[in-house]
Amino acid sequence: MSEYYQELDAPHFDYRMQAIEGIAEQTFRGPIPDLSQPYIVCIGGAQTMGRFVHQPFPDQLAEHLGLPCLNLGLGGAGPRYALAPEVLGLLQRARLVVVQMFSGRSASNALFDNSKGGRNYGRCVRTETWISFEDFFASIIARQDRALIERTVQETREDYAFYLKALGEVIDAPTVLLWLSQRAPDYEPDWSRQFG
Repeated sequence: MSEYYQELDAPHFDYRMQAIEGIAEQTFRGPIPDLSQPYIVCIGGAQTMGRFVHQPFPDQLAEHLGLPCLNLGLGGAGPRYALAPEVLGLLQRARLVVVQMFSGRSASNALFDNSKGGRNYGRCVRTETWISFEDFFASIIARQDRALIERTVQETREDYAFYLKALGEVIDAPTVLLWLSQRAPDYEPDWSRQFG
């Protein structure tokens, strides 16, 4: 997803995308610090990556704390992404980990299997096709079956919470959980639309 953002935003932003040895098929916003020396890690979504900003908060944090920061922000990422062995290894060696609350579109439920990558694309169980969570959820809303919508949301939340808790249990470094949203964590859902 980060390469996609770089392609879209190239006329105005250079995210200095770089590969990290051991993590295939993905680049991250640079600069990548020397990982043999002490470092901080920030992991989360596009906000952590720093879309539309010249100096994302991981860079500002590194500047203020005097330690280099590895920016593992990735659009649509979820707890499963952070639990991948190659990513988890980077988190476990860090001096400090900042975990932005991940995207809920990264979770699975009985109708959408996102267990392979922990990103916002997964397998629609009914059709066996790979689609975005947004398209999957739009199809659930189109059925206008409120019980189905509520059950799907509940299953997705339970899956998300399970893997976020699992992540918290395996990070040994001091960890900060960061909430970035237009709404508070406690809210009344609007069941009539996808982003309610």
